[in-house]
Amino acid sequence: MEGVLFYWFSWIFWVVTTFFYNKENPNRYKFSFIILMLISLSGFTFSIGMVKVTGAVLFLLFVIYIESFKLGKRKIFLFFMHSFIIMIFFVAFHLIELYDPIWFIFNRNWMLSLFLVVLAAFLEEERHLRILVLFFGSIYGDFFYRLILKNHSISYTIGSLSFLDILTMTSILFIAWNGLYSFISVIEKHFNQREGEKHKLT
Repeated sequence: MEGVLFYWFSWIFWVVTTFFYNKENPNRYKFSFIILMLISLSGFTFSIGMVKVTGAVLFLLFVIYIESFKLGKRKIFLFFMHSFIIMIFFVAFHLIELYDPIWFIFNRNWMLSLFLVVLAAFLEEERHLRILVLFFGSIYGDFFYRLILKNHSISYTIGSLSFLDILTMTSILFIAWNGLYSFISVIEKHFNQREGEKHKLT
């Protein structure tokens, strides 16, 4: 059922940010507010010309634009370039699925999410910007994919529950990726400390 993953994990993320985040973390209330707004607006659809788009995606775009314009000129340029690459990959993935679905032997949403996370990690060095690049590029990828489907007279809503499920999967994989990276960093730090202690003894 479309949207189940999005709603389940959105509420889990909200509980974590609201009750388990450090109270001194400046992003605590911001994250909780954003998640609640996404949940609330996911059921609303707006028509902009001939395009139908969900309120959740419009709100998410608004947040991303605000965050991206806080960056310096060089970082903004790189941010939009990386997002453009994500967008191209997103559209290409869906076109391959549309015209040659035999390649997709696993769940297509998890495959897409995994590829997007790996691509974002390869493109964006700063970890806190990767999720913004992922979301921004994916949203515009969904938009251009909708334009392609329009030429085939196929009805499609930008930011549908199925799309929000994909964003949720990328968030889960992104958190797992960061967790693994942090774990490896701790192990390396501990190993280096042990090596330093051995050198001091010798």
